[in-house]
Amino acid sequence: MKTHVYIYQTRIPKYREAFFLNLISLGAWDDIDYKIVVSEDREKVFRHESKMSDGVIRMRIKRIKILGRELHIHRKMNRHRGADLVICEYGLKNILVYYLLFLRRPKIFAFWGHGQITTRKTFKIENVVQQKLLFHADYFLAYTESCSHSLVTLGFPLARIQILNNSVDTNALRHTNLQSSEDTVPQILERFGLCEDDEIFLYIGSFDKDKRINFLLDAFDQLVIIKPSIALIICSQDDFEPSIRRNLPERVHLIGEADNNVKISLSRVCKAILNPGRVGLIAVDSFALELPIVTTKWNRHAPEFSYLENGVNSMVTQNDLDSFVQGCLKLLDDTLLRKQLVFGCRESAANYTVERMAANFHSGVLNCLDMYDAR
Repeated sequence: MKTHVYIYQTRIPKYREAFFLNLISLGAWDDIDYKIVVSEDREKVFRHESKMSDGVIRMRIKRIKILGRELHIHRKMNRHRGADLVICEYGLKNILVYYLLFLRRPKIFAFWGHGQITTRKTFKIENVVQQKLLFHADYFLAYTESCSHSLVTLGFPLARIQILNNSVDTNALRHTNLQSSEDTVPQILERFGLCEDDEIFLYIGSFDKDKRINFLLDAFDQLVIIKPSIALIICSQDDFEPSIRRNLPERVHLIGEADNNVKISLSRVCKAILNPGRVGLIAVDSFALELPIVTTKWNRHAPEFSYLENGVNSMVTQNDLDSFVQGCLKLLDDTLLRKQLVFGCRESAANYTVERMAANFHSGVLNCLDMYDAR
């Protein structure tokens, strides 16, 4: 007899597709029927959206904004009827969560996600409400070990937490990286008008405020004065404001969004990834590319920042411009240190894979179901 598990998501971004496909496959072995409930218009509303259909249920979700915060309202709140376990993202925006916890509670309810909001400032009332919701859940699937610590600190039982080690699909990236030759390096350098003696840094990501792009550009201005051979390649789906773009230094190259092939090619010529602002899943890409991150001890990192070990697989400087600049220079000047960090990335890459994440999630689901005699 199958056990039915419903996972409510607003969307399935491309980086989550491999995780859910792995999870559905694992479920089939244990007679667990996973259903992912998503917005029916997600592909029109969101960029970089997965088109997966296996195990996916589409339904209408209305999005409204109140006091700058987005709320999601499902048109059919009882779609989960008959489910043995319902899992929702841990947050405040989903009205369905309040309905499930306080009006029509399912047999078992679990959260998954971050243990607390770390990437933006919050109102006190938001923290109070989120903690109230937490203690009405039966189980928690926590993104990282640091998330688990946060939950335990709040008083949530450790026995009812499963650590996932949040990741993205790095298999293709790692496999191609290991198999690639370095024959393409001259072509890459020629494309940007660079030479083999240039010392190149890489940035991958959005231009959100929390990424601190102005900090990064200020750091580059100082770096290039000290070492004129330094260059910076920026890969982003976003674009600079016209005023910033017009004044970009000559040795900063903006090339748009990077696919796996572009990332791998750039990893052959770049020394490190510079990311002074919010570090999240870029940590996993860093490991797969064997390209260390240089970042800061900032207070708005995502939980995946905890994957970084200063001096082992990354460089984490004090949170000021001078320290960050000096950290970048140290990585360039200390060949032994850089080799050590590259080796650390290679070691860490094996620990953070989408396959392991799916296995951990599935293990947590089985544990939760067994804990409540639901299968």
